[in-house]
Amino acid sequence: MTTANDDRRAWSLLCSMFREKRTFREANYGADYAPVWEMLSKLGAINAADYPRGTIECTECREMADLGYDKSGMKICRCRYCGTESPVPADRLNAWTLNVTWLARQICLALGLMPERIVPIIKDNAMLLGQVKPSKSENLRPVFLVRDVLAVMKDASAFDELDKYGEPILITADSHLKEGTSPPGLDVLRLEKMFFLNNGRIHAYGMNLSGTILGRIVRPVHGPFSEDFLVYFNADGTRTELVPPQACMFRNLHKLGGGPARAEYIMPEGVAATKPFDLFKVSSKGDARIIEEQRLAIYKRHVSCPNKRKGEYILTY
Repeated sequence: MTTANDDRRAWSLLCSMFREKRTFREANYGADYAPVWEMLSKLGAINAADYPRGTIECTECREMADLGYDKSGMKICRCRYCGTESPVPADRLNAWTLNVTWLARQICLALGLMPERIVPIIKDNAMLLGQVKPSKSENLRPVFLVRDVLAVMKDASAFDELDKYGEPILITADSHLKEGTSPPGLDVLRLEKMFFLNNGRIHAYGMNLSGTILGRIVRPVHGPFSEDFLVYFNADGTRTELVPPQACMFRNLHKLGGGPARAEYIMPEGVAATKPFDLFKVSSKGDARIIEEQRLAIYKRHVSCPNKRKGEYILTY
């Protein structure tokens, strides 16, 4: 059985495999990654590949040793550090490549698009996932899954191929693209920060989806909060989703100029809680508790009550 931590590791691996376009060796990762590889294999997210020649971790001294063959053709480990020369167990020779089609189909499902309409545009680099409508006032815009954005920008014919679809949105894991920047004429979303893996499926962070309509592209608008305060952008690049009553409290306080404001003016309707802090009480266990603690930390970081006698709250960014 996999855990939430396994899901996070699996998603990080998938993003790296998409970005780097190479064979990943299972032996380069610790034993705690074993359930991750097994899960991804069962999902069809990765394909078995031949183990590339090179190095492998020595089972004795844990240094990187040469991978070679003995006279019978069996793969062996020759360590230049401790002198060990021993056969390599078959399970340490597992190697994997990404099933890009699976990744693209999963992203389509997360965005409410139809996976059977995926169209390869630029070989090994870009594919058209479909069209979305970021807002009611905007026209339909094409969404592409792109491995190397800078390569597209440098190749005039490749850029023209994408641009002919009109105002393209690019989803990428390209590490060469600086965070928060997009090439002119393009809207670039980071794969690892816009989506996450949970229970074998890829989901989109903080997106309101309906059919083929993308409700919104989430960005920090009010300090580290999204426009509707449902998504919080942490300093380490991760995101925390707030539940609607919490977001409503932040939104009401923001509308009142950040305060000071009494609790009755900022608390959402229909909740039993009478104070903002009551919306952030930690009561769950396991992974759910971790998320609740993150939400509580956000509240403590941005909301204060300097005058407890008056019961007035202030929002700071």
